[in-house]
Amino acid sequence: MLLNPGEQVLVSEPVDTDSDGETQSGTLYLTDHRLVFEAAVRKSLFRPKVSRTMMDLNVEHVTNVTSTDPTFGRPVLNVETDRGVMAYAFRTPNAAAWVTSITGARNARLATLRAAEGRASGPTGGTPGPAGTAPPAVYLHCRHCGTLNPAGRARCASCGAAL
Repeated sequence: MLLNPGEQVLVSEPVDTDSDGETQSGTLYLTDHRLVFEAAVRKSLFRPKVSRTMMDLNVEHVTNVTSTDPTFGRPVLNVETDRGVMAYAFRTPNAAAWVTSITGARNARLATLRAAEGRASGPTGGTPGPAGTAPPAVYLHCRHCGTLNPAGRARCASCGAAL
């Protein structure tokens, strides 16, 4: 897995997931910015397996994380996103610990982004808007990951792509 500058892996673990009716084994990584699932896939019978990124999700786009403990088999980590109707399910013995880790990483990332927005907007000149509110801030969507970035930034706060 490639890390962005300043990004750190918090947790990683081998997991299983169901994709297109078959079980896929791989590794789930949680960094301070992203949740990534990489699986070993074989492109043909005579070629060795290669690692392929199956999911790369910024933690601020995680809307809900739960763990379920089925009657049979390993516990399941369920991850829901704000990117359409996307949901992921991973079988791991440490599903409850993953819920805590992902929630903590998401909250820390959102706090960092809010603090960066506050620094980027700086002091506002002129008269505040109605009822003492500040004038509305301008944000740009990153073309690569969709993260909202304050106007005036040259690079995305999440993925580092040029804005």
